[in-house]
Amino acid sequence: MSALSPRQKLFVENFLITGNATQSAKEAGYAPSSAGEQGCKLLRNPLVTKEINEAERLRSYRLKLAQDYELLKALEILEYALEPKKRYTQKGEPMTDPETGEYVTTKDVNGALNALNFIAKIRGKYLTDVITAPARIIQGRPLEDWTEEELATIDAEKLSAKEAQTLALERAEKEALSVY
Repeated sequence: MSALSPRQKLFVENFLITGNATQSAKEAGYAPSSAGEQGCKLLRNPLVTKEINEAERLRSYRLKLAQDYELLKALEILEYALEPKKRYTQKGEPMTDPETGEYVTTKDVNGALNALNFIAKIRGKYLTDVITAPARIIQGRPLEDWTEEELATIDAEKLSAKEAQTLALERAEKEALSVY
């Protein structure tokens, strides 16, 4: 920003915050009566637009780094949630299957779904409404009564909005869990 005057620098700083040229010109000390005109002139100034573009590029890079970090952490949480963990009795002893003698394990399905939901939000695919959908009935039958083959043949366009949402949730859960 060294080639810019102090007022131009102030305009750039304010414009990055507000996105409003008139308001930014006022904040930079230009007369309120001419702030709109000055703001337009400043946005046509190649040095000013260069500084704005560079600052926005750097801000975008910083935000991407933060998003990438959050995404990596969410993926770690997802992997951890899907790792089998031993179950224990109230006495603190590992539970074993009476028939096979093997340890009984469990996965944190709720933790996995929460991690998937967070990953979807970061990626811009908001599944919150789908995951929290209360209806679990399709064509008058509880979802649990349908076989996978029957669910695969349902035409979602012929369903009510709630039923289509339920079907979409079921398919998304199966697809997400099949990856891991």
